[in-house]
Amino acid sequence: MVPPPNVFVIGAKGQKFDSAGDVLQREKDKLEDDIIALKKTKAPLLGKENTEDAVKKIDDEIKQKGDKIKEKEVALQSPGLDEIEELAELIKPLEVNDHYTEIRLGGNSYSRDSCKQIGELLRKQKKLKSIKLDDIFIGRLLSEIPTAIDYLLKPLLEVHTLQEIDLSYNAFGFNTKDPLVDFLKAHLPLRHLILVNNGLGPEAGAEVAMALVELGARKIQARTNPEIKYEIPHLETINCSRNRLEGGSMQAWAHAVKANGKGLRKITMSTNDIRADGIETLLLTGIRHAPDLEALDLRDNTPRSEDKDRDGVDALAEVVVELPSLRELGLTYWGLEMDGWKKVAEALAKGKNKKLEVLKLKGNEINELGVKIVGYLAKKGLPALRKIELDENPFDAEGGNFKALKGLMERRKERLGKDDDDNAWGFGELEELEEPESDDDSDWDWDAEAESVTGDEEADTAIDELGEKLKSATIQ
Repeated sequence: MVPPPNVFVIGAKGQKFDSAGDVLQREKDKLEDDIIALKKTKAPLLGKENTEDAVKKIDDEIKQKGDKIKEKEVALQSPGLDEIEELAELIKPLEVNDHYTEIRLGGNSYSRDSCKQIGELLRKQKKLKSIKLDDIFIGRLLSEIPTAIDYLLKPLLEVHTLQEIDLSYNAFGFNTKDPLVDFLKAHLPLRHLILVNNGLGPEAGAEVAMALVELGARKIQARTNPEIKYEIPHLETINCSRNRLEGGSMQAWAHAVKANGKGLRKITMSTNDIRADGIETLLLTGIRHAPDLEALDLRDNTPRSEDKDRDGVDALAEVVVELPSLRELGLTYWGLEMDGWKKVAEALAKGKNKKLEVLKLKGNEINELGVKIVGYLAKKGLPALRKIELDENPFDAEGGNFKALKGLMERRKERLGKDDDDNAWGFGELEELEEPESDDDSDWDWDAEAESVTGDEEADTAIDELGEKLKSATIQ
């Protein structure tokens, strides 16, 4: 498929771009790493009996590698080592067209020199809104990445139209995070940040978060500076998923959310091994300060705690009612079980989240009663609800509760979503349901206790009319 004329997609996938200089530098780096390893091997042998021969052998090997390093250093002084003809041909359109709005470079492996070559062309772009730099260091040594990413990010600081950056699937980690942190502190036009599977861990993750705190403060200050003529939008999107952020970085992330809270619309922090204390911190001291949030996805974390009276589920129940603009809530693999789901559902039943359209509850041990509660919510508290993910839960898809819920949603789609894509409505994949559990609803005592979600179309009309009023563009 040919991209639109305003979008540049590099015409290669799975290629590795290296200059002759890159190859020499990588060989030199490898030799230096080898010497460090040899010295570590040698250290415990010193001063011990009968180790002279072993120490001498290591010293000889260190000298040989040192001599090779000197040879590489001399070779690196040769002219023309930074040229990469194949890459130059592929990125030639960036030389002649400075009006691309989107650039996609992902799926290839770029060396330091290739990033420098690309960075010089990125600097000249005048209308660039979005850049995808995902998965661009495949097979690279960690020692290569800081310089390489710096060659890309520093020029982008001069592109004042750039509002979205995707750096997913690049192994930054703690030792290679600095160029990213420097960029995030300083790029005032940033609106959408996507960082998925970057190997950050809690320490580097906290530094990234604190960079966003500083960015939020700088944005506020810059908006009062008459010399800045370009747009300074709010930070609207944070997606930092699959980064093993853990609870140790949640205080920093809560600060980041609060510092940018007024403009935040979408937060995704899935699969980060965040446990109860961390979830509590993020919600109670961070997310509650983002009142205009439209999408929150905390998939595949662990909010439950058996050792505390309150945990992350209680925190969510407290905070979700303070998010009236919420359209999508992702709680997949949250381990809610029925007691946790009842807490969340009771909060949603208060009618404070009337714009909620998508509810993701996959893999939460929600049983027949839980499905009945979903139906109650859809009918009484969530008039805009159109999609509910319920797979991998122990209920009977042929049972009365689900059939009633399904009928309610089908009638709602008929009224509100006739022209919508079918994927925008429904229940996700229901092939992977678990064995149904017993339906014990003895402790469900809300106002309309155990109210059946029936096929009463007249009773549905009022709630659907409210849903029609609330319907607007959905989260992309």
